[in-house]
Amino acid sequence: MKIKIIDKEETKISHIDSIDNQLWEDLFKLNKIKASWDNVFKYFNNETTNNKFLIDYLNLEENAKEISKIKCGKEYSEQYQFFTQELLKLIIQSNEINIKSYEYLIKNIGWSYSNLDISK
Repeated sequence: MKIKIIDKEETKISHIDSIDNQLWEDLFKLNKIKASWDNVFKYFNNETTNNKFLIDYLNLEENAKEISKIKCGKEYSEQYQFFTQELLKLIIQSNEINIKSYEYLIKNIGWSYSNLDISK
């Protein structure tokens, strides 16, 4: 019932952690979460996260473009405890992220890796 109501809403939720995490997956599926590194990292770090829905969400060009406006680097990781390089590895390794979204997403990843293990 809640999802049907949310689906009809045009407003996107700014802060995912203001909503019960049992609804997060559906909110990402319906593209009802404001595109931000904060929301993406929080969703990714949730123990029930399904990466398929996250990748689908990131493949929406409007989301990738909006997320890319904020640099995600050392200062970001110091400010936000939910930051994880595992998400950045997922983005780098995924063949399911389309090229346009990938270009946007890596644009402002402020990390350089001299020794990044991306083996699966």
